[in-house]
Amino acid sequence: MQTQAHEILKIYLDRKKLSYPSYSLRALARDLELSPSYVSALLTGQKPLPEVRLKDFIKVLDLDDIAIIQLKNALYPETRKETNSSERLSENDKDFLNSYRPLDKKKYEILNDWYNIAILDLTTCENFESHPSWIAKKLKITQLQVEIAIENLKRLELLIEVDGKLQKKERLLRFPTKMSQSVIRKFHKQMIKKAYEELDSKTEEEEFSKRLITGTTFAVDSKKINLLKEKIQNNLYEVASMASDGPCESVYHFNVQLFPLTKN
Repeated sequence: MQTQAHEILKIYLDRKKLSYPSYSLRALARDLELSPSYVSALLTGQKPLPEVRLKDFIKVLDLDDIAIIQLKNALYPETRKETNSSERLSENDKDFLNSYRPLDKKKYEILNDWYNIAILDLTTCENFESHPSWIAKKLKITQLQVEIAIENLKRLELLIEVDGKLQKKERLLRFPTKMSQSVIRKFHKQMIKKAYEELDSKTEEEEFSKRLITGTTFAVDSKKINLLKEKIQNNLYEVASMASDGPCESVYHFNVQLFPLTKN
């Protein structure tokens, strides 16, 4: 079921409230220069979002590119259907926003160390054990690193303890971003380095069978770049949703790079 426009706006208002606890519907109405009752009607779906107000909501609620795509798909489904099939996404590509919760920006610090994300996802595995020594052995890091990570993840309310067992509070998370950020660049550098280490040290056939590190080079019209990024983003979440559906026993990282080789 496709997410409705008012639901997307509500998700991002709630996210802004996490960053700014005093922010309210009245504050949103003030920033949009609209009445609180009218904004309330928009957020509950009682009134449709006028196209002339779209840019204002995007700016004030700090919607990232993926949310903007979802919002436009929800607002203008007929327009999307009229677009050439080679220039639009399928319905399956679009329908992940309900499942993936945009994380509060204040919690992006967990990206400083790659294993924070890995620990969160490891807790969803059937064979998971909460003891730091078991986690350290699984991720090939020190027990001290695990202990510090657990404390930080608990402090940020991303990891909780239920009946003595660690659990990821939100099963599916994403990190919306509209511009280059040092903490996100740092995380990707760490993961690219780990991929390099896989290629450099794990050359046996058994290790090869557990991974897919591949790529393709192509010439492209620069006008298609945004569409390609849109398609890749949605496919990434589609693969992640497929992978995390049902029982699991391992944690993988799916990394994608799309960048120019030529200078314009």
